[in-house]
Amino acid sequence: MRLERARALVDEYRGRPMLVDSNLLVVLLIGLWRPDLLGGRATGDEYRREDFEFLARLLESARPWIVTPHILTEADNRIERVGINLAPNARAFVGRFLDRLEETRPRASRIVEEHGFARLGLADGAIIRVARKHACLVVTSDHALSTELGRLDLPVLYYPELRQRFSTD
Repeated sequence: MRLERARALVDEYRGRPMLVDSNLLVVLLIGLWRPDLLGGRATGDEYRREDFEFLARLLESARPWIVTPHILTEADNRIERVGINLAPNARAFVGRFLDRLEETRPRASRIVEEHGFARLGLADGAIIRVARKHACLVVTSDHALSTELGRLDLPVLYYPELRQRFSTD
């Protein structure tokens, strides 16, 4: 994606719904709760404080942040990686944060009708379904999902490419 197109999408979706995938949601949640844990087990070595700050700026104007139960479940599973002693506190923080999110529950019988479901699975099929229904911008670190959304002409920002392009600008 060209930098100009990425900037145009970000500008176009200011004040509009955005959906962030589970990997990036974990970066946001851990960054809001305990930024010192970024780059560790919970977020993986590929995500650092700079990623949290970049994502927070990117999403600060989104109204609302949309999630699915699939995204929340995947994020919860990743949050467990902070360690047995910290996970309960992390989950308590997430519980207080959930009222800032708009959860939408696409029916599984509809998700399986989505193009790409057989290849990408239920969670990504749900993201595709929600992107269509809510006309939201999807921010993802999943290359296969990003490619499929692009093929379907749905608005998507592939985070690794976005991070690289904005950091070199």
